[in-house]
Parts: sequence; C-alpha cells; structure tokens
Amino acid sequence: MLFFPRTLMAGPEDIFIDPSDPSVIRETEIPFQSKILLRASDLPQKSAIHSPVEFHDQYFTQVVPNPQGTELAIAIRAGSLTWSGINHLDGHHIDQLSLHFDSESSQPYWSPDGKLLVVQEEDSSHRIDLEFYGQEDKNLCVLNGKSAKSKFLNLSEPWWNAGSDRIFFKAEISNAYRNSLGLKSIPTSPKIGEATPECQKVLLHPVAKFMAENPGAVLPPRVAASLSEVEGQTP
Repeated sequence: MLFFPRTLMAGPEDIFIDPSDPSVIRETEIPFQSKILLRASDLPQKSAIHSPVEFHDQYFTQVVPNPQGTELAIAIRAGSLTWSGINHLDGHHIDQLSLHFDSESSQPYWSPDGKLLVVQEEDSSHRIDLEFYGQEDKNLCVLNGKSAKSKFLNLSEPWWNAGSDRIFFKAEISNAYRNSLGLKSIPTSPKIGEATPECQKVLLHPVAKFMAENPGAVLPPRVAASLSEVEGQTP
C-alpha cells in the first residue's frame, strides 16, 4: 500500500474518489493538483470476514475521512459483492468491517469524536439499516426496523449529537419492501429516531414534536430537505 506523510489536516472535500478512475482515492494538495492516497490494488484480495471469499475488480464507491483526518471510511464494490472498511492513514492497515452479498454499503457517517462509525446499508429489497462500528469493538450492533418495532421501517440519514453518545436518524416506511412482499403501500410521514451507539433505547419522534421539544436542534441540510414535505404537519 502506498503511504504519504500528511502535514496538514484535510477537509472532507479535499479527499475524493478520482472521477476518471474510481479505483483511486486522491487528496487535493493545492488547487488543481492532488496526490494518490489509496489505490484499489492496495486493498485486501480476500475477505477477513468470510475467508473463502476473494475480491475481484475492486473500485471505490464512497470515501469519508474522520473529523480528525487520520482515517478514511471506505465502501468498495468487488464484482457482485460490496464491503466497507477503515483505512488508517498513519500506516498500512485496513480494517474490514462488513461484507454484503445482496446489498450496497452507502455513505459512512463518523461521530464527532471519530471513535464511532455508522454505515448505511441497503439490501436488494430496498430495506435500509444502520450498522455501528467502534474503535475497540468493531461490530457494535445493527439498527434496523425491528429495533424500532416495525420491520417495514427504513432507518437512514444518521447524525450525531456533539457528545457522540446519541445518534439521530430518519425513520420512514419502506413501501418498496412492502410491495416486494405483495403488501399494500402505507401513506405515512417520516419520523425522527433516536438511539444510543449500542442500538439501545430506540425512540421515534414525530418531526413537529421533536422540533418543539428541542428548540435548539439543527437538522443536517440533507435531512431537513428530505423532511420539507411534512413541515408544519404532525406526522
């Protein structure tokens, strides 16, 4: 694996997948110039989670640096498989976190302190779960619809509080999953969910009630935009 010393902490926008070659991750040094941080050829060729599985034709689909700029959360497509991991920029080590045969790992989300990582995962039935990983205990838990007492719920778009001890997320009915089972769609408004990093004490709040009870809360722009259709309503 190639390794370059880094003297300055890069911002999230400075580290990116090469748009002309998705097997390369680059970091901007000065405008219009970048260096290679990681190549797909540097990635493991075998799964550390399922030893018989080998990876072929790998390329990156997501890369997100932690807030401290010392690690990269990466999602990789390897033929018909996807997997996610953490690349440690101060050495040559990659932690493999997950392996999926019929689902896609989408954008990872770091906690503000960089000690916890959530990977959003969508399977072939369009169910969306949140997978939690920690520095010491790599596989913390999986937060899914069953955790929120409805297997038809998608849990997505997570964000953290400043103390990294609570995570919030959007919870909405997965009508695509219901339809795949031959069930009718259910018209319902999304809610804001809340849980601990260990997937305990899962709560769901109507959006209007959550905002009223948390007047200082600021929703991430991506979440606020997706909830705009229920503004002024009680889900």
